[in-house]
Amino acid sequence: MASPSPHDRSRKDDEDDPVEQMISRTGCAELHYAVQECMAEHQDWRACQNQVRSFKDCMINFQNARKEQLMLLMAFHHLHPPDQPRSDAIIRSPAHHHSIDYFFPATAD
Repeated sequence: MASPSPHDRSRKDDEDDPVEQMISRTGCAELHYAVQECMAEHQDWRACQNQVRSFKDCMINFQNARKEQLMLLMAFHHLHPPDQPRSDAIIRSPAHHHSIDYFFPATAD
């Protein structure tokens, strides 16, 4: 009986793998899998440069969007320190394939 491919995305092990979880949150998982599949097929990283480049570009875009989100969050906290009352606010910043909302409830005084 053949063992399952390590690149089979239907495996239950991937659900518990923190690296797989992290990559799936970036929106770059399919590109990551494309690199893995290419490497499994060719056994030579040089044959997979297009896939590696696409995955790298996706990860850079995600990291830049995340930096922008953090900068917005820091700017918001600078303008509205937590110890001062403020009205409810939502900051939305686009990420590579999705957006993340930050909700700041009004403080009760």
